Amino acid sequence: MTDFIFDPAVISPEIKALYPAGYTIRPLARDDYHRGFFQCLQDLTWTGDITEARFNERFDWQKAHGQGWYYCVVIVDTTDRVVGTGTVVVEKKFIHNLASIGHIEDISIVKDHQGRHFGQKLINTLDAIAVAVGCYKTILDCAPRNEGFYAKCGYERAGTEMSHYYEEFKSEPVAGPIASSSIPTSARMALLPRRLLYRNPSHGVVMAYKTDTSPNSASAEHNTRGDVASNEKALVANSSFEKWLTVVAGFCVFVNSWGLLSTYGAFQEYYQTVLLPTVSPSALSWVGSAQATFIVLLGIFTGPMVDAGYLRPLMVIGCFLTVFGMMMTSLATSYYQVLLAQGFCVGIGGGIAYIPSLAVISSNFNANKRPIAIGLASIGSSIGSVIYPILFRRLQPKIGFPWTVRIIAFITLSLALLICIILCRRPGRAAPTRRSLIDRQAFLEPTFMLYSVSLTCVMLAYYIPIFYVPTYARTSRLHVNKDLSFYMLAIINGASTFGRTIPYMMLNISKRGNRKIIKPIYILVFSTAGSALALFTWLAITSTAGFIVWLCYWGFLTGILVTAPTSIIAHPILCPDMHFIGTRLGMMWGISSFGGLAGTPIAGALVNLETGEFWKAQAFGGSMMAAAVLLQAWPTVQVIRYDRRVSS
Repeated sequence: MTDFIFDPAVISPEIKALYPAGYTIRPLARDDYHRGFFQCLQDLTWTGDITEARFNERFDWQKAHGQGWYYCVVIVDTTDRVVGTGTVVVEKKFIHNLASIGHIEDISIVKDHQGRHFGQKLINTLDAIAVAVGCYKTILDCAPRNEGFYAKCGYERAGTEMSHYYEEFKSEPVAGPIASSSIPTSARMALLPRRLLYRNPSHGVVMAYKTDTSPNSASAEHNTRGDVASNEKALVANSSFEKWLTVVAGFCVFVNSWGLLSTYGAFQEYYQTVLLPTVSPSALSWVGSAQATFIVLLGIFTGPMVDAGYLRPLMVIGCFLTVFGMMMTSLATSYYQVLLAQGFCVGIGGGIAYIPSLAVISSNFNANKRPIAIGLASIGSSIGSVIYPILFRRLQPKIGFPWTVRIIAFITLSLALLICIILCRRPGRAAPTRRSLIDRQAFLEPTFMLYSVSLTCVMLAYYIPIFYVPTYARTSRLHVNKDLSFYMLAIINGASTFGRTIPYMMLNISKRGNRKIIKPIYILVFSTAGSALALFTWLAITSTAGFIVWLCYWGFLTGILVTAPTSIIAHPILCPDMHFIGTRLGMMWGISSFGGLAGTPIAGALVNLETGEFWKAQAFGGSMMAAAVLLQAWPTVQVIRYDRRVSS
């Protein structure tokens, strides 16, 4: 007869039916030592070299103490092996009329059976056992990045995990008299060295699942708002002055990355008419597309690196490459030289510095001030994209292309020095840690993936007006003179300044009691929808005055589209752990970068300069923006639901 650690009848037939054919859920048995029970646990954590005698001793002790330890295992019927395990430990309290609480522990699934929802089924099993034995709630500890999974199982955030580890007990079994149960715990503790390992409270959260069996469940304490705040404050700088200095540095990074990129419309017009007249518009668009792609794509690499403590070398290398690339652009005389210097070198330099600066700002400010801080920093893009084109336009006829670009490079150098002075003086982590380039958990989160793919659609359309407005104004039915067509790009970039600030200032004034009416996710969705409408209405413009009004409208929207995604990604639904903010930012922009790479070359292929036809490119851009709105629907709903649950 099989010797189980608790009565199998506690697991109801309804729970057993949750598991697919060929798998059995049952209590831990004595013979499971030989069925791979410890091999399964080793996929979760270190177990030690446990002999069968020690296993049986612990098995007998827990079974002898009656109700309290409910170890469950999932068995493959064909191989008779343990492929999953989980435990609910029942704590009998003096509070709440002598109530009981279940603690869920040690959920582990062997690697070749992961991804089959056994983890969720085990959680449901342990919940049902806790209810069956009279618990009024179950609680568990988890890493913040796993909070989304447990929320799907019916749990909600209810506290912060605090741990006080004794390193010798954690690292290896204690031998000799210290291990003897005959010595009081206080005496055993006194024999240990005083080397302690503390865990940061922001590294774990407590999830709670309440049942209706509590005699006084209404008095159970939850502090969801407090734990959201702890997540927000996990990486916040010590000084308010230091925090706003990072915004200044971010401003300079935007000038040197997005500001230079937004100037490419002026460069492309010069290349098409003077330097490289034989190169097609589509080929020239690849220079700007490569620059845009590198700025966001490299976040896949730089995000995890800044999380791991490599902020200083990233900023130095990024600033150096940006300045070096502009200097080499001043010497370029052929297409491949322009592509390598301006497309690759400047783009890589901007990409290395961009995501780290955003990660620093995002981690320094809470949800209330983060959009404003990012908006103020992103004004650098508008300032750069207004000043640089005018500078290029005024200086190039007088001193020539090489020295005009060098002057821009010297301005870039001065800003780069300021960036390094501010960000390189920030105290880094004590020791850089090895981190994966991607957070694989993010690929399993539909909300994050839909959000990132929607930004890919946005980037497919975002640069079409920025790169083609001057050419459109001169060659289409408007027939605008060269001077005015050039300044139309400055109109877009100037109008974007208001889009980067005004919407986020509304966040703090649009309140009903303590609840915000306007949220960043609302601003992004409505702006994306407005951008789709704008690109379609571009088809109907017939006058210069109407086109200028349209440029102001589009510029305002672009200011929102470039800043809102970064302020939203720090939401707990999209980034459960702020220690991974750089990684998540890099992944988000890395995925969307493929849209920036392909968008303008596709538009260039759809444009017919001989006949002045742009309608195919305009329709393509509007369609991509409309698709982005549809993809953003689900993430928006999830963010709203989370915020309502937290505020309730």
